[in-house]
Amino acid sequence: MNYRIFFLLMAGLLTAVSGLSQDKTYTVPDMLVGVKQPSVSLNGTWQFRFSPNSPWTAIQVPGEAAMQGYALEHDRPFRYRKSFRLPSDYRGKTVVLRFDGVYSHARLWVNGAFVREHHGGFTRWDTDVTALVNAGKTNTLELEITDRLDEISYASGYAHHPVGGILRDVSIFALPTVHVHDLRLETQLDAQYRDALLRINYAVEGEGEGGEMVYTLTDPDGQPIALQQNRFALGGNPSGSHELPLAAPLKWDAEHPNLYTLTSTVYHNGKASCSFSHKVGFREVKVVGDRLLVNGQAVKLRGACRHDNHPTRGRSTTA
Repeated sequence: MNYRIFFLLMAGLLTAVSGLSQDKTYTVPDMLVGVKQPSVSLNGTWQFRFSPNSPWTAIQVPGEAAMQGYALEHDRPFRYRKSFRLPSDYRGKTVVLRFDGVYSHARLWVNGAFVREHHGGFTRWDTDVTALVNAGKTNTLELEITDRLDEISYASGYAHHPVGGILRDVSIFALPTVHVHDLRLETQLDAQYRDALLRINYAVEGEGEGGEMVYTLTDPDGQPIALQQNRFALGGNPSGSHELPLAAPLKWDAEHPNLYTLTSTVYHNGKASCSFSHKVGFREVKVVGDRLLVNGQAVKLRGACRHDNHPTRGRSTTA
């Protein structure tokens, strides 16, 4: 094994994870009161400028620029631009712009105002753009990207050509002014791998006093599960956690991938404001010595290295 490549890949992963910790990660709502379409895709045709002296031309997002005919060079910035109409019912909401993957060094402008930069080609990043966008009007995004030769992931070197560009989905979505972010689900099984505890960790943004979170849980067949408690106060704290004990839920393993659905509804001043859902598998994964254990049972791994490759978009695959 080439340990240098292994070290670079691991270092890149750790860098990406540590970079993510500095950002907030939001959950796209399934339902948002007063908003017809909580999330809008910005995929499709964007404008592309190869160099400062080049004209703007059309390019498809997501997709590698090199695979669409642009001879990118390392360390030479290029630009994307997109104009779109933000729904009028986003007015008064928190508005978040999401990039699911931009390789590799990105600098973002919204309506002519510089917002931020982001390093890391295959990590999702969210940006609160509420103060910069205009609901019901046309807004413009501009993204300067540099395929850096010193990028620690070295994906372009691995691919033998610059993979720079917007490689994954772009979207913009709305949230209520009081909402949760950095939501994380944990499942803990007892020593007999029978009963479980579902812990929901979160952070609150906005004036959370008087807020509540209401949970519903359905089994893999869609049947509701009775919970000992399903309503919890959000309170005014910036972060917190809620615990849902369950008796003998169906477990997840490779042969029985049982998935429950957790639906979370945020209430503010007694009224529902938004809801979102997550799939949950009750399992415990750990390594003991040289064995990988799933719910206490040893599992042997077989697999192949699968790359996200598309014949005309490069490292950008369709569903």
